[in-house]
Amino acid sequence: MLDLYEVQKIDLEIRDVQKRLDEIPKDLHRLEGTVSGLKSDVDKTRLERETLAREIRELEGTIAQENTKLKKWEARLNDIRNQREYLALSREVEGGKRQNREAEERAHALNVRHVELEKKLGDMGSQVATQEGDVSTER
Repeated sequence: MLDLYEVQKIDLEIRDVQKRLDEIPKDLHRLEGTVSGLKSDVDKTRLERETLAREIRELEGTIAQENTKLKKWEARLNDIRNQREYLALSREVEGGKRQNREAEERAHALNVRHVELEKKLGDMGSQVATQEGDVSTER
């Protein structure tokens, strides 16, 4: 009687182990899907970061060019004798300064977003490494 009980107990343990073994491929497939999704998210985030960096460089270049132009215009203001020309150029200078301020604010906002994306990429890299470690463990 005791032997039959031991055999049944071993049989149940074998069934439990077999059930866990049958679940491993499913878990592995799920983990691989998660890793694939994370890598896709990382690629999208990198692309967004590169786009932001390019836009920031373009804005900074535009701002530098506009500042040079504004300095020339401001220097010309002192040489103008006609009131009408002076007012027109003065308005242009003020408009240019306003546009530069707006561009600088936009560049600052883009820089903040760029830093956020850098941090997010670092976190995502850690997640991918963790998930890949889980996949390796499951294999």
